[in-house]
Amino acid sequence: TEPDWDNMYIQLHSTDGLNHRRLGHLDPSHPFSSPKEAEKARKWFFENYKAVDEIVGKVARLAQQNDAVLCIVSDHSAVPTHTWVDTARPFQQHNWLNFDEQGKWDPTHSRIKKMINHSIYVNLKGRQPDGIVEPEDYEKMRDEIISTLMNMRDPRTGACPVTIAARREDLESIGANGRNFGDIVYLMRPGYTNQPESEGAILTSERLSNFVDNAKEALKKGWAFHRSIQGNHHDYLPNAEYPG
Repeated sequence: TEPDWDNMYIQLHSTDGLNHRRLGHLDPSHPFSSPKEAEKARKWFFENYKAVDEIVGKVARLAQQNDAVLCIVSDHSAVPTHTWVDTARPFQQHNWLNFDEQGKWDPTHSRIKKMINHSIYVNLKGRQPDGIVEPEDYEKMRDEIISTLMNMRDPRTGACPVTIAARREDLESIGANGRNFGDIVYLMRPGYTNQPESEGAILTSERLSNFVDNAKEALKKGWAFHRSIQGNHHDYLPNAEYPG
């Protein structure tokens, strides 16, 4: 017998992967775009979205036949990215974020506990097992983190790669005050990303050895350099929380 379902969920992820890999090729200003690559990308996008549209159409017809409610939602859009920013580097320079000889986070010498996606957590005494920031210094620490983020500059253009940095509670109006957000929440300016390997993004125009050499040189000179990540998530449902 067929199950008597109340709800059915389907996730179609192919568009996400395609945006990560090829969205930049559709942007003429992207450093890895070219007429040839743009034409190939257009074909891939057309075929991919055509297939997704066919699946959605079939599900919609079945829902109509069974008097079911169909909801089509997306958790984010995507924007082309051209530059990776090592947002942890300024905090390492301030000795707020330190690692031991094995490359593991050193809680006894770090005022910052962790940086995940767009959240920064203070290593607060009494909250974290090895916290070193005194509770009376908590707000000052948050002010200094915000100031450090907003004072970052792209050495090529002088632009700040961070568009907003604020206390979690100050962003409650846009839904960024949930339990899965850090003490500081920040967002990158379109075109920049803080994810060196952004979810399946691939190097499309450089050999891996070239990237490693470029990375070493960039780390000697500064914190920003060109990458070939093609697309990055651009959230427009900020009130959604993802545990983990």
